[in-house]
Amino acid sequence: MPTMVSRAILGATAPLIHEMSCDIDPAAAYAIAVNDRPKHLFRDCHDKKFNPGQTSWCYLHSARCCIPAAKSVNLYVAGFICKANSQLNTGRFTHDVTESKHFKSFEACVKFIRSAAPNIAVLENVSGINCVKKAGSDETVLSVVMKQLNDIEGYEWQHFNLESYVLPSVRPRVYFIGTRGGDFKKIADMVEKCSEAAKLMPRHHVETFLLEKPEMSPYAGKVLSAPESDEQSKLQGKAAYTSCLARARERALKRQYGQIATNQKVAEHAESKHCSDATAWMQSQVDVYHQVADNLTMEEEPLHGHGIADAACQHSTLLQLDVAVTKPLHHAAQVGQSTERGHVFVHGMIPTLATSSRLWSFERHREILPEELMSMQGLSDYNFAGLTLGQCKPAGKPGLRASAKMHLENQAFSNCAERNIDLRIRGDITEQILAVYKDYKNASFMFICDPKRNNRVNDYRRLPVMEKSFFEQVSAGLFEEGGPFRPDHDLLLLFDGRVATHANHIRSVIKKGTENKILPARGSCTLRLMHTNREFGAGGHFRSRKSHGAMNPNLPDPLESLYILTGSNRWKALPHRERQVIDLPGDNGSRGWGQLSLRQPRDLELNQVSQEVKDLILGKASGGEEVAGQSQDPQEDATDATTMPAVPLFPWEAPEALWSELHWCLSHHDTNMETVMVDLTPGSGVAATAAARKGLKYVCFPSKQLQADLILETAAQAAFALLCWLTI
Repeated sequence: MPTMVSRAILGATAPLIHEMSCDIDPAAAYAIAVNDRPKHLFRDCHDKKFNPGQTSWCYLHSARCCIPAAKSVNLYVAGFICKANSQLNTGRFTHDVTESKHFKSFEACVKFIRSAAPNIAVLENVSGINCVKKAGSDETVLSVVMKQLNDIEGYEWQHFNLESYVLPSVRPRVYFIGTRGGDFKKIADMVEKCSEAAKLMPRHHVETFLLEKPEMSPYAGKVLSAPESDEQSKLQGKAAYTSCLARARERALKRQYGQIATNQKVAEHAESKHCSDATAWMQSQVDVYHQVADNLTMEEEPLHGHGIADAACQHSTLLQLDVAVTKPLHHAAQVGQSTERGHVFVHGMIPTLATSSRLWSFERHREILPEELMSMQGLSDYNFAGLTLGQCKPAGKPGLRASAKMHLENQAFSNCAERNIDLRIRGDITEQILAVYKDYKNASFMFICDPKRNNRVNDYRRLPVMEKSFFEQVSAGLFEEGGPFRPDHDLLLLFDGRVATHANHIRSVIKKGTENKILPARGSCTLRLMHTNREFGAGGHFRSRKSHGAMNPNLPDPLESLYILTGSNRWKALPHRERQVIDLPGDNGSRGWGQLSLRQPRDLELNQVSQEVKDLILGKASGGEEVAGQSQDPQEDATDATTMPAVPLFPWEAPEALWSELHWCLSHHDTNMETVMVDLTPGSGVAATAAARKGLKYVCFPSKQLQADLILETAAQAAFALLCWLTI
């Protein structure tokens, strides 16, 4: 991912603006959304309208968004589809690659470069592009590619054959770099110098990246544990295993290296005893590859004093062995591919990852985990929140299909959330705030108080009101003389919830902070949140009929104020950041965010519970009387919430996007200081979901244990809902 790599080189606070990304695969798009956070994430670059200034479907906004205008992009990076060029493709030379459907992705890149005119363009593909177009042809795919690139007016192009020299992942690639009106020779010289310098560096060994405690991985339960089976299932499993083993062994007879001899037996469950929960096919793969690895150990001449050779490297013209002789041996096999052609490495390296990649470590007797694979490719900070085990197998490799069933079976996101979410049943808020400071001594705190997620309302007819005593407890916990609040590090976010009385209570909190000289004289900065209220307009999803479609006094107030309390030095140190999801384009230099929606229709079910659960958490309705001075929903003939099979727990709860944006725009400038989000009004868990996706520590005070359980459930359900939506 170019943005992650750029920030790794330039620093986390580098002024990079990720304008757009594009990936047709839902799982790959989701991985980009979680880790790179571009302004727009388009679906299909083959779209006829995929041109600068026109619109294309955007995952992030559920709508057709405008593609950046021509000459507004400094850097364009794309990896066009490699399947047709890959030498792992068994039909590689049976047809003309340049006439395949996969080659159209390269042509789409050329088309976009012509129209967008970026200052620098970087394209990437597999080293098989150096081969001929098809058997019997003298023309290489590379020559065709370079001809089309050189035809782009105003650009100079050069290609480079590069390797992942330092990392254990063998990944030979061809890069194409083009510049428009720049110093092309300077860039080419820099690439050559970096490449030569990398060649002199030692290659990291695979053992460096393997977890010492793999059971702590959120995927460990799926990979490492073995479920119990009854006798009938065991017999059926044994029959299936025997059949799969025979087929896998037969294919291994055709290998180019490490092949199994006709009279050579494969020991049953010699290695697959360590993965008894795997399918019969996978167990047979592991056992046959185990035999192939043994053959490789014995069949070659001594190499570097090890007494063995890496036949995978010797038999491929594209792979080069570059491992220090002092490194220990480590056998790794690509067990997800056919035993006829899957790579086996013995010198602490791993093969290039593909969509079917499942790597097995014979030293560790287990499958190599997704986070380990990503580290081996240089992306140790990759976030897997919400991705299934199957989607993570290629570690971000595009081409994976989202699987809703696998996500329901896999509790990876729930496990991550459980480790990051600190649930404390609400007691005396003042004492609990002091306890948080004691438990997280070296953290930067972001306290949140949102009345809309605290008290009960049955529907959208009125806004919830929070008691004055709650604000007084918050004030006592943070701003008493000598209180724990650190204005240079901590933030307090107070929403007025579109209710005038809340604003008065908030002013009292600010007054105490300024009087005790904890807050500066001005006290707070107010961020205005302007809601569209389209949900309540004609045809909106909070209306049952098209009455009162025009403006009328009963519509909810669209303006909400968010009071941000912190110190002057904290404001001065806040780095400039472009907003990522709210009211784009824009940055954190604005005190007004517009175009806010309450929730998208696809998010509504995350806030839904049964009437019984709502009564248990918030108490039964007190008669449904209206609160004077508050906005009423014009939907006067709406169905009563108590008759619905599911009702919103907190109807006015803000969407996950708002919590993510607030953290991004306001988080502490010191990246070495852990940010802890302390939610005094946790609602149904939407804010907890945003924190879990970002890997943040989240502390909250639910009113009851039932609400605490609901928060964890919402976090897992939210991740699943997004994946289901991306697969539509």
